[in-house]
Amino acid sequence: MFDTAVYPRRQIVEIKFSVLKRKFSGDVKARIILIQMKEIAGKIIVCNIHRHLQFFILKVFYRAIFMRLRRNNQPLPEKTGLSG
Repeated sequence: MFDTAVYPRRQIVEIKFSVLKRKFSGDVKARIILIQMKEIAGKIIVCNIHRHLQFFILKVFYRAIFMRLRRNNQPLPEKTGLSG
């Protein structure tokens, strides 16, 4: 049997692997197992950096829009998609 408290985490792991394969190719070029592990670790690091850069760029982009609107005394948009 499997633990019902831990099993829902599997979906998160599967999604992460799917994103990793889609963005940074699913194949491994190395033949030696140690080099394969290093290549996969490198892809995971690059994926994490890519994700953080996306969030950083979005944050700066929206901050620039809101600062420009405030400077011009324009009302802020009703729905921005940033509320959570």
